[in-house]
Amino acid sequence: MAWALVIFAFSGCASAVIPPSGRPEASTGALLDPAVAREHAALDIRAWRFGIAKEELERVLAATPNDPVAHLYCGDLYRLQAQHTARPEDRAPLLEQARQAYERAAALDPAYPDPLRQLGLLYYQSRDTEKAKDAFRRYLALKPDAPDARRVREYLDALDR
Repeated sequence: MAWALVIFAFSGCASAVIPPSGRPEASTGALLDPAVAREHAALDIRAWRFGIAKEELERVLAATPNDPVAHLYCGDLYRLQAQHTARPEDRAPLLEQARQAYERAAALDPAYPDPLRQLGLLYYQSRDTEKAKDAFRRYLALKPDAPDARRVREYLDALDR
């Protein structure tokens, strides 16, 4: 029983078996809590476990298709896959999927600034000056005191030259 974890709840004794992966949904494919699974996916993306992250995000979006954060994370997943692919022919389609995911996140919650920053960076890297400036300006309008606001303004200055 080394792989099991018993959780005791305040309302009584409730138990949950956690498989070796550390993720209850991994053994059944069931999605326990979309927000928790979404954050697991974010951790998997940061750890370059792209396949696991993609599966988690697919389950999250099946349960909550209008979750802007999940779409943001999908964009991050595709962007990082594009950066790390060994196959050059995969880069453009992955970057397009990233752009679409960021656009969807921004459309789902126009007050959510993070997809706009990511879109600005994608457009900046692809040398689409006007779209990059628009995305960066919208980002700063929503989050003028962002930790990276100075850096984003530097991007805007570079784009204006």
